[in-house]
Amino acid sequence: MKTAKVLWILGSILINVVIFFYIKIMSQVPVGTHAVRYEYINENWSQFEIMWKAEMIVMSFLTISAIFFAIKFKSVAWSIVAFGQLVLITLYPVMIGGYHDTSVEVYTMAYQMSVLIFVFGKMLFLTGIIFVYLTDSILQKWLRIVASLLALIGLIAFSASYFGFIDWKQALKFAIALNLLYLINAYHGFKMETNELDAKLEK
Repeated sequence: MKTAKVLWILGSILINVVIFFYIKIMSQVPVGTHAVRYEYINENWSQFEIMWKAEMIVMSFLTISAIFFAIKFKSVAWSIVAFGQLVLITLYPVMIGGYHDTSVEVYTMAYQMSVLIFVFGKMLFLTGIIFVYLTDSILQKWLRIVASLLALIGLIAFSASYFGFIDWKQALKFAIALNLLYLINAYHGFKMETNELDAKLEK
């Protein structure tokens, strides 16, 4: 239990660090056709590869802990979170394998696949998080409400992208809500008392 708690806290904090570097690196990618983007990414592959491999490790922390919580608490909410994380974790092999030293056509296909995986995975993750906080008894009520609203904002944005009302880059403009949500998630993990949780599991 302690390990899952630590992984959840670390993952929730480090994902914000990853997001910072993602924004910094991706802001330098030239706007243009897939061919232009493919050329730039391959010319600077070392930094993209390191970033995505590091992000995959961080997302693994969240995935492992969410799966543990889902099993131990027999929680549908945590199961949705875990499933969303499992979907998201498949994103990285697609990008790492499809973006480098292939062809523009393969890159374009991998890019479209990665966008769909990312958006759908986030939708699942945020849906699960909403239900986690709606049934939570660890945090104060006002903080649970804030977390639920932040998750709902993200869910609406990514759902709009999924159904084609906006593109995924427009949905990312709401990333500040997710940054705050991940910090609340980390605090939620910190507030989890191992002995209290174990007592709940024994009931």
